[in-house]
Amino acid sequence: MRSSLELVVAVGITILVCNGAARRLRAAPPVPLLLAGLLLGFLPALRAVHLPPEAILLLFLPVLLFWEGFTSSMRQIRRDLRVIVLMSTVLVVLTAAGAAVTAHALGAARRPAPRRDGLRRLPGRGVDGGSPVRAGQLSRP
Repeated sequence: MRSSLELVVAVGITILVCNGAARRLRAAPPVPLLLAGLLLGFLPALRAVHLPPEAILLLFLPVLLFWEGFTSSMRQIRRDLRVIVLMSTVLVVLTAAGAAVTAHALGAARRPAPRRDGLRRLPGRGVDGGSPVRAGQLSRP
């Protein structure tokens, strides 16, 4: 691949082919997209090309999201609401647990060193509407 434009065209064609294959195989569209992405990731020619994330965010993601939102049935969503809510909750909890386990395994979950005044620097501390003097003490280096 010589340029990012060729890569964008190749990714667009891959998305179209995968969506057509999903319809023909009566499978969910993400399945062939995931398999195609995995296969394309192993091609040596594509490893050297780097596409900015903004290009994917602005070119491909809106088309995929808007099409699914446009063709979704409200009856089907209402019928499957319980499953959708349960699965999304379970997947969020599993993702958070996986991130926590990974961070702990990599040593990123260590506690911050105590400060001279005995307080710790923790995100969100002193921002909960407490006294302004207390918030000022927490923001000192």
